[in-house]
Amino acid sequence: MKKFAFLLTLALLLTGCAQAIPNGTQAPTASQAPTQPPATHPDPGTLPPLVPAAVTREDRVQAADFALRLTSAAAKKGENTLVSPMSVLFALAMTANGAAGETRQQMESVLGAQVDRLNSYLSGLRQAALESGALNIANAVWCEPEEQVPLRPDFETALRDWYGAELFRQPFTRATLEQINGWVKEQTDGQIEEILSDLPQETVMCLVNALSFDAEWMEPFREDQIGPADFTQADGTVKETDFLYGMESVYLENELATGFRKDYAGGDFAFVALLPKEGVTAEEVLAGLDGAALQALLEGAQEADVHLSMPMFQVEGDYALKEILAAMGMPDAFEADTADFSHMSAMPLYIGQVVHKTSLTLTAMGTRAGAATAVMVDAAGALDPNGYKSVQLDRPFVYMIIHSETNLPVFIGTLNAV
Repeated sequence: MKKFAFLLTLALLLTGCAQAIPNGTQAPTASQAPTQPPATHPDPGTLPPLVPAAVTREDRVQAADFALRLTSAAAKKGENTLVSPMSVLFALAMTANGAAGETRQQMESVLGAQVDRLNSYLSGLRQAALESGALNIANAVWCEPEEQVPLRPDFETALRDWYGAELFRQPFTRATLEQINGWVKEQTDGQIEEILSDLPQETVMCLVNALSFDAEWMEPFREDQIGPADFTQADGTVKETDFLYGMESVYLENELATGFRKDYAGGDFAFVALLPKEGVTAEEVLAGLDGAALQALLEGAQEADVHLSMPMFQVEGDYALKEILAAMGMPDAFEADTADFSHMSAMPLYIGQVVHKTSLTLTAMGTRAGAATAVMVDAAGALDPNGYKSVQLDRPFVYMIIHSETNLPVFIGTLNAV
């Protein structure tokens, strides 16, 4: 049975960031800190006076490769999956600025680029997102007071200048937890109401990314293009749900799947759906793609009349990524006796957990999606005969939202049940 994986591309990663706190600003105390910091969506004039790098093809391949590996590892057979690789990439890239030695090398290998390169091209993507209007990206850091957790000045500068990250200094209390969750809810336009359920006693810092995507279709579905139909779920059961019917002009195909691309208004983003061929599962489609293969698939799109049908749906994801990321090749970062974050602080620190949550709603008018990632840092102790293509998403499939210019994934998902 086939799965639909959904990709929000790298461009989704590009949206607006939180405004940075200038050097020397007095950190709020627990009593002074607001219950929820105000959401900040800076205009381009507030961005750092740096020269972000353009996203090269190699950057695209490596970022897409990370996205696919992460999603494939998070996917469970027969269950819906929704991951925002770009949200995770931003949060981990911020954290990697504090890593050194073997810990840094492992993180760079998993993320697909050296830290300096990640800083430069992610900053470029962030600036581009500010102009898209569809994607918002924000970064922030919460840390125990300076006297308890002193941070390296270079680390603070990198987060502020490259990522626009706000820094909140205060004791970790229940109020801090509420502040983090309130900030995430605000930055995701209410789509992620809570990223953390608690702050463990050993946690002394949280590096948080939040992003939200909201775009209408370039050609919304009319009322007469909506109707009930059966969706065959991954377990073989059949469920009737509302489907969307239409025609598109971009057809995708490789040895494992067929699919289509549907643009959002403005042309900066697109929805990509991949329907596994007979005898192939959605998980196998994901496993059969790496960064180069995904780029080749999207770049090799054919112009053809595509008759499509797909269900309207809403999905959510909730993941603890520690074991997944360790298995991908960065185990040292998660162990107190091997982690080296000496570029972050003189204190012995390690990553306790990486929490990731997502939400996506697809309707006749367009798509809304949100994601948040929290890195919790702990202290140690060709045409067919009929002349058209048909892609009927009436069984499990893979879906994506991609950045049209770079073909990079921000969200990837599978729909096994409706």
